[in-house]
Amino acid sequence: MDNRERLIDLSGNDELLCADGFDECIIGYIMMAGGEQRALYSYQAMISLMIERDGMSEEEAIEYFDYNIMGYGGDGLPAYAFLSNEE
Repeated sequence: MDNRERLIDLSGNDELLCADGFDECIIGYIMMAGGEQRALYSYQAMISLMIERDGMSEEEAIEYFDYNIMGYGGDGLPAYAFLSNEE
């Protein structure tokens, strides 16, 4: 079972919006006030993946994340965790 399948199994929601190409960075889901669920990703895992998989520098990966991922807003989009215990 991959991370997206585990997310669906855990949340019971097969309609969660996910960030394409980043399934291995899923760490769970969050429940918003009112009951809305959103997929939750590790920011650092996403940056690390872009560095390793896509050959980006850390600066390029952060810029890509800021502009192409965080730059979009809307209902139901994934959430991104910036965890203090991640380097």
